[in-house]
This record gives sequence, structure tokens and C-alpha cells, in this order.
Amino acid sequence: MSSAGISLSILIVLYLSWYVDAACMTQLGKLQVNKERREITFFCSYRGQQWTSGVMVFDDVCEKCYCKDFFQTCCAYGSGLFSKEYEGCTRVAQGCEVRFFRLVNGRKLDCFSDLPFDENFWLK
Repeated sequence: MSSAGISLSILIVLYLSWYVDAACMTQLGKLQVNKERREITFFCSYRGQQWTSGVMVFDDVCEKCYCKDFFQTCCAYGSGLFSKEYEGCTRVAQGCEVRFFRLVNGRKLDCFSDLPFDENFWLK
């Protein structure tokens, strides 16, 4: 097998594999081959969007994707993704941000600090 064939085989293996951790997923970008010009172009593609470099934000699913150096990395963001329910607490969410409060003698207190609950936490 020629060195070009070996290189292409390595690229294909990398292209088909991905790396996934708890909140991020990294994979090789997509490629487009132009046989006439003898060039390969890499680009990122996710949730119906395509771009060649930079950041694409998907607020509706709380994900942010980075496209750089032939790789695409998509990560979940926001406190709402990893928050669970806490006994005696009420969950308040706006977009990807979540806070919890509990009622004590008619006052709203933050579930974790016992300080007065800030109704406008997402405006900061």
C-alpha cells in the first residue's frame, strides 16, 4: 500500500471514530473531496448547520460547538443540564440556567445558601 493509501486509511479511521466524555463530544470534521482541483476541504456539520471554523451555538438544546483544525467539539452548557430535583425545593429555569428555592415562613430562600432567593438571577 502506498503512503497516500496509508494516510487515507488513517484519515478514514479517525473520521469514523469519536471521543465522548460526560459533557462534550469530539469528532473529526466532515470532508469534501474535489477531484478536479485535487483538494480536500474539512468542515463541521451539526444539527443541520455547516461551518468551516469558529463557534456555533444551539441555545434550544444548550449546546455549543467549536470547529477548528479539522475537529468538531460539541459541549453541553448551562446549569440546567446537570441539575436534578432536590427534596423540598422548587426549580426555576430560564433557558439553560436553573436555580432552586424553598419557602420558609412565606419567604423564598436559595436552597443551597439559605440567602434570600434572587428572582432576577438570569438578568445578571
